[in-house]
Amino acid sequence: MNPHRSWIVLATVAALSGTGALSTAGSGPQLPTRWILIYAGSPKHHAYSVDDFLHVITEGDTLGKPTRWLMTGALFLEIYSASGRAFATWAFHPPANGADWEAYLDSIFASGAALARLDSAVRIAITQIGPLGRPFPISVMIPYPDSTVDTVQFQGTSYRVATPTGRLNLVGAYVRAVRTRFSAGAFRHLVLYGLYWLNERVEAQDRGIIAATASVVHDAGLKFLWIPYYMANGYESWRALGFDEAWYQPNYFFHPEVARTRVDSAMRSAEQLGMGIELELDPRLFTNPDYANRLTPYIETLWLHPALRDGSVAVYDGAGALIQLSRSRDPRYQDLYHGLANALNGPPVQSGPRR
Repeated sequence: MNPHRSWIVLATVAALSGTGALSTAGSGPQLPTRWILIYAGSPKHHAYSVDDFLHVITEGDTLGKPTRWLMTGALFLEIYSASGRAFATWAFHPPANGADWEAYLDSIFASGAALARLDSAVRIAITQIGPLGRPFPISVMIPYPDSTVDTVQFQGTSYRVATPTGRLNLVGAYVRAVRTRFSAGAFRHLVLYGLYWLNERVEAQDRGIIAATASVVHDAGLKFLWIPYYMANGYESWRALGFDEAWYQPNYFFHPEVARTRVDSAMRSAEQLGMGIELELDPRLFTNPDYANRLTPYIETLWLHPALRDGSVAVYDGAGALIQLSRSRDPRYQDLYHGLANALNGPPVQSGPRR
């Protein structure tokens, strides 16, 4: 379907599926978590003001006024450190060091930083559209403890990450730092939900560290999360590895040569494996004709998988495309924006006439 078309067909499918919708007042059925991936902590990515976060977590009308909850969880992650070094192996930059790990925590936990701005946005959303029904969950990445680096110094302690024990001890120190800094933040509307394993495939040398990290995260009272890419090594073993929740990446949006059947294939696999699904877009949606219609198959296909809609969904927006989509006054993008919102949360509940 071309995104210029109306969403009447999609609304009809929703009615047939029987999936409940979230009330615009926040008093209807509680929505399964819709995680927005927040890339904050690098000059390469969006800074996320309070207003930006408000446009991420709520659906707005044509004037930008919030009308209902859109995203109900935020997963904080980053690929590049402010120094230019990388937290992930696929970035083709030198590996991040311990100072980068600490700087990343500063970028989200410091006074007035990303989490404080999100907390303010959630407060504003509550006043304008009503309570979510629970604290707003956030999850934070664990930078990849790269074993090709001999030693990492983190918070004044050196860890020999070339050894399994050193890798695990570094991860444990990082998890404790996340918990400590979240508690010190005294956020009024947020809850620390989980830790996210950043690498999107399982390297041969990582099976042990992943399982051990799962134990560390669980001992901290948190969930262990993962989003593997399409056909990534180990994706089908996500539960055995110790993850509590995982979302599958179709990786359709980014590759114009890939047929739209990829989206349905990924969603079927996600259902069979008990995973959630990731929806994907980035700013090329607005600038490159090859990507203009790449979001639509995710929306249409999600309607055909009510089990996935009833579960948790993650949204990758290339660090800001969803904000741009929400603010666009172009009717084509407004249709696409509300179509995405309806696929995630059902058509808005319409109030009937008073008797």
